Amino acid sequence: MHAAIKQLYAKKGSLVESKVGNFIIDVVWRNRLIEIQTHSFLNLKTKLVELLTKHKITLVAPIPRKKTIELYDASLETLLRKRQSPKTGSLVNVVDELVYIPHLIREPNLTLEVLLVDVIEIRSANNKGSWRRKGVSIIDTKLQQIVSKHTFKSKKDYAKLLPKDLPPLFTNHDLIHSFNIKKQTAYKLTNFLKKIDVIKVVEVKNRRQTFKLLV
Repeated sequence: MHAAIKQLYAKKGSLVESKVGNFIIDVVWRNRLIEIQTHSFLNLKTKLVELLTKHKITLVAPIPRKKTIELYDASLETLLRKRQSPKTGSLVNVVDELVYIPHLIREPNLTLEVLLVDVIEIRSANNKGSWRRKGVSIIDTKLQQIVSKHTFKSKKDYAKLLPKDLPPLFTNHDLIHSFNIKKQTAYKLTNFLKKIDVIKVVEVKNRRQTFKLLV
């Protein structure tokens, strides 16, 4: 998936896997650095802190919307079975990574592009994987299609992570039911939006916070 997305962003005349300072950058296009992150943002903190002072950076984050799982034998030559994962993703799931870099989000040189994607996860029954998967290894994740692209630059952009039908004052409980998301995701979202001044706490009652949108 990383290679496929990198190819999509590598326009004619761009540099791929180019060294900038102490780091290797996925794509350099004119005066912009494009970094594609298919894993945790936690690993990017040092790179972003150093490079954002001098460079414009587009951080590309693919979020799997649907996942098809293909299980092969140990040789990866025979497809044993194919199924659709019951887990689905949405735009709000990017907050799982944003919680690692809230202090960098408001940097003027940073633009976030979130891609909602459908993927194929290649697995192998090679008895070398996690015991949770009964020895099955995850070999690769392939990009099937890009469903949509969402650009985040300003506070108003990040406010779009909230559902449109929220009341003027809302709680995490409201978020959970409006979005049909897990409690943990709702708390991550409001904590992140508080830190970047998109929402603020206006009341705390019975340990339940009530929020107000600031933008």
